[in-house]
Amino acid sequence: MEKINFFRCRHKFHFGGDGESWCHWVMEMPMCVSGRYGHAQVFLLKGETPMLCGRPIIEALGVVMDFQQRLVRLNDGPWRDATIGLHGEYLLPLWEPEQPMDFMRSMDLDFDLRLAPAGEVDPMGITLADFEEESAFALMDDSPAVAVEHEPEPGECLLPRHQLRTADELLQAESNQYHAYVTEELHKPSRRRVIWEVYAGRGRVASVAESLGAEVEVFSLDNGWDFDQPDHRKQFLERLELEVPDEVWLSPVCKLWSRMQSLTARSPEQQDQLRELREWHHTVHLQFCRRIFERQVANGCHCHLEQPKDALSWRTTALMKLPG
Repeated sequence: MEKINFFRCRHKFHFGGDGESWCHWVMEMPMCVSGRYGHAQVFLLKGETPMLCGRPIIEALGVVMDFQQRLVRLNDGPWRDATIGLHGEYLLPLWEPEQPMDFMRSMDLDFDLRLAPAGEVDPMGITLADFEEESAFALMDDSPAVAVEHEPEPGECLLPRHQLRTADELLQAESNQYHAYVTEELHKPSRRRVIWEVYAGRGRVASVAESLGAEVEVFSLDNGWDFDQPDHRKQFLERLELEVPDEVWLSPVCKLWSRMQSLTARSPEQQDQLRELREWHHTVHLQFCRRIFERQVANGCHCHLEQPKDALSWRTTALMKLPG
């Protein structure tokens, strides 16, 4: 790694939509393709971009590609299946010796591929360590680096300037993405808000919401949703993930969690029965409600869960630490 060479250059790249970018750095990429060792110039562009292999290098390496059959052949070797990337791109192995690497062999290069026109690249190269210490992707008119006014404390890590610049650009990109989302939402044609009422059979919330123009759907025993059944809970969660309603109103049965239930269960048998019923209700329904609540929060939507203020259900592990 320490022997990789970096060179200053000045080369303009043109992109679609009249975009262009100046490249100020080029490196010699060590490669071994089909048993042949060599170097190829690689231009380092500012930003997060994949490594693209241009046609001149593909031709010089003797790479033959059959796109219809998705096959590739190197240096008149046998045809073999091409390696396809996540987005359908063809991937070229850049280090693939035919035999185990013999580090005692002469390292005379079989090829040295150069793409930059004569005079664009400074012949005086620098090492990887020197490259990392410089503001590698700083533009020519950038202001000088700010001097550090204190010695690093034990365990403190001072990032190189080009890393700070990259972090700043990524944060700016995230900010632009959120701004674009908010702007798009604000300028969308008005639509009816979607509200789901779960457990209650056509409760007051649904009636009031519809009168205010919302689109309401009720999920209860009255219209065939029995959340005692695992299949019904699974189907609901699948729909929740797919449709992402604006609001979910949850009102599971609260009778079991009333303090009065504890007072009326006087005999040991009644107390055991109440405890078993609460454990079942907690495992099946309250945990189900928690999953719905957390999914709505994760999707940036709303959820309400209705129980009496003094109900013991608020002390269960399912509801005790709900976000929001």
